[in-house]
Amino acid sequence: MRLSYVLLPLTMLVAAGEAAETGPDPRAALVVSALPMVLDYSFFARYASQSIGDDDHYSRIEAYIGLGGKDGPTRVVLTGKPAGKSVSYVSGSDAIDASASGTGPVIETPIAVNVPEALTQNTPIEIALRDQNGLPLRWRFVCAYPSSPDGSGLAPLPAVGGLMLQYRDLGTVAGPGSVVELGNRLSYAEVWREISSPPFFVPYRGYYGEGFHVARFLLQDHKWRIVGSVNSLSAGSHWEFVAPDNARRAFTVSQHGQTTVVSTGTEPHGAILSAVLDAAAGPPCIRSLEAAQGSHRMVVLFHPALVLTAPTSVDFQVEVDKKKVAQGSLSVAEIDGGNDLIWRFKSPDWAKARVLHETIRASQDGISLQVSQ
Repeated sequence: MRLSYVLLPLTMLVAAGEAAETGPDPRAALVVSALPMVLDYSFFARYASQSIGDDDHYSRIEAYIGLGGKDGPTRVVLTGKPAGKSVSYVSGSDAIDASASGTGPVIETPIAVNVPEALTQNTPIEIALRDQNGLPLRWRFVCAYPSSPDGSGLAPLPAVGGLMLQYRDLGTVAGPGSVVELGNRLSYAEVWREISSPPFFVPYRGYYGEGFHVARFLLQDHKWRIVGSVNSLSAGSHWEFVAPDNARRAFTVSQHGQTTVVSTGTEPHGAILSAVLDAAAGPPCIRSLEAAQGSHRMVVLFHPALVLTAPTSVDFQVEVDKKKVAQGSLSVAEIDGGNDLIWRFKSPDWAKARVLHETIRASQDGISLQVSQ
């Protein structure tokens, strides 16, 4: 996977920073501010998923309920056959940008959601909407057992582009009676024979999570011009990345004791992205990259801290709300006009073949970010 940050010409940046106080050069400030933009993070109060085995059009349905908390918007995703392309339905415009990292179109539509106050064995979650063709869709998801820490953990997603880490704090599996109704056709959940142990444990093909984290390293291709004076990483500095469609992303620098934070956030329900650095003078020393949504967050911790000005190799660990979900190593090398960074994952097992290749270079075009796999 390749990421490229193309930076403003060094002559322009130096001119902008002639009056700056002691600190890293403007190019370093731009690099640091761009680094966390590879991350994407969402927290949902609840999540449900069910496989659909007997429908000609769809193979799977998912519901992400309560973006940012129980009162937040809902997203329903239908995965099609045979290509696996998805369509996302969202219950509010605030959730459209937060869903944009998925594949396929995102459609705003009313979604009725009924979740019982206490979800116990055989109590249903009920969801209703109309699909993009106007057909009524009703989904009744039944929990086979109460959700518990025994059902927590990561969902293996080796086929997803980029890297996606889905972690549930509590979980359980689908039970009998889970059914999707699209138009006049009923699709009942099938017995999950591979993990069944009758008569004591008979799950159906679906699962449910409470406290559901979606942490991603994204595939993307973006270009921005810079508005504002990028002088240094001193507290109070601010600038903007402006896309060709004039969408803007503002960056601010703050200082908290011995820590400097470069942060950006736009959408009401989107994550606030940050790079956290040591506040000491000299080249930027990056402790972590973070994506926060309210009180919930994804953190990429570096050990030792990441320095981009010299060849080095550091370990990194990915956490969601302080729970470790992945780890690996990051190598940094100097190349003509910038840096080369290679991310290698050591866990989870299904992500070990995943490599992210990140390149930082200087150009007169502004800032560009390309992520490929």
